[in-house]
Amino acid sequence: MSGLTDSVPEKGPFNRGESHAAISKAPFSLYIHIPFCAHKCPYCDFNTYAVGAKLPERDYVAALRAELDFRAAQPEWHGRSIATIFLGGGSPSLLSPSALTELFQTISQLFSIQEDAEVSLEANPNDTSLPWLAAIREMGINRLSIGAQTFQNHLLPKLGRNHSSSQIRNAVGDARMAGFSNISIDLMFGIPEQTVPDFASDLNAAIDLSTDHLSLYGLTIEAGTPFFQASKRGILKLPPDEATVEMMELAETVLARAGLIRYEISNYARPGFEALHNIAYWTRADYLGVGAGAHSFWGGAQEQSQPSFGRRWSNLAPFSSYMEHASAFGKAESWEEILTLESQIFEQFFLRLRMVQGLDASTWPLRFGFSLAERYVKELTQFEREGLMIWDRENARIAMTPRGFALFDSIVECFIPDEKGFQKGL
Repeated sequence: MSGLTDSVPEKGPFNRGESHAAISKAPFSLYIHIPFCAHKCPYCDFNTYAVGAKLPERDYVAALRAELDFRAAQPEWHGRSIATIFLGGGSPSLLSPSALTELFQTISQLFSIQEDAEVSLEANPNDTSLPWLAAIREMGINRLSIGAQTFQNHLLPKLGRNHSSSQIRNAVGDARMAGFSNISIDLMFGIPEQTVPDFASDLNAAIDLSTDHLSLYGLTIEAGTPFFQASKRGILKLPPDEATVEMMELAETVLARAGLIRYEISNYARPGFEALHNIAYWTRADYLGVGAGAHSFWGGAQEQSQPSFGRRWSNLAPFSSYMEHASAFGKAESWEEILTLESQIFEQFFLRLRMVQGLDASTWPLRFGFSLAERYVKELTQFEREGLMIWDRENARIAMTPRGFALFDSIVECFIPDEKGFQKGL
């Protein structure tokens, strides 16, 4: 894995490559949700909580450790190695190095972590310092995802961000000094009062920092957020749709010229720096989510006589409820879905089409009893004719075009199965 394995320190709490029983089982990905923020941004509808200085670090980490201990004994996860780890939130950068060390020591004791594991942490620019970054790099975290959102100081307050453009640059510089050779930056487009030149400036600022990976997210107005209320009142000044489309097209051109290649609808990377943890989601690899509101996916036991299409579940969302249940029982699930054949087909279709390489359906006749053309000929023909999809009939492959990515949600809706298992259609 380019840029990662040669810089992983030998010391630290990770027990990379340690021998465990049943290690021949396929590896999985581990997501750890840290739901705490210094304050909540007005556009955010994630399971996050503004706690200010009252961070329940010790109790929350104890709950995470209890859940990890419980999961490690379950047949779905027992004896399996970890390929990627991702700490998301919220603001994982609020945690102290001592809390992170305690957490990772538990992971290392319970599971084998692959030698070349990608270990990512999300950070806010104003949470970081060179000593803190050096400490987390020393413990084995080898990928940093920095939530910049924009480099425009006049736009940051409109997003409720409490950092400055200079703090973004300082965070990246400090991370390089601390030994990080894999740094990702998050940017948003379509934000209030943003212009196309503003976004072009953001792209160039990220390029100037030699970022290895860039995630671009279009602002969506989610129910229950302050932005939703402001939108209903007509006081949220969003860019026109034409400007947002121009921003997306600009990103593809400018970033490709800088060596950042689009590999997923929202993600660009230098070759070898694609986000392996996210790719695990998009390819339906197994992943375990621990923490308040975290989601998990287990694809099923293929050796069973009856086919299993897997299970998805999520934890209790309120962090106080999660801590109470996880600490007492090790388990804090609130919802689950047992997947059907139809849900498996649609998930594979939807998730693979998020990626530029698209969907290979050559095995569908053997696996599902029908071909891509038999199931979706009307939809695929129309979207191909409109320049939104590429359809390779001979090899049973489909992929979105850049224009198709711009309309991705509305296109995918046409393939959602109804309660009888048939797609809705055009």
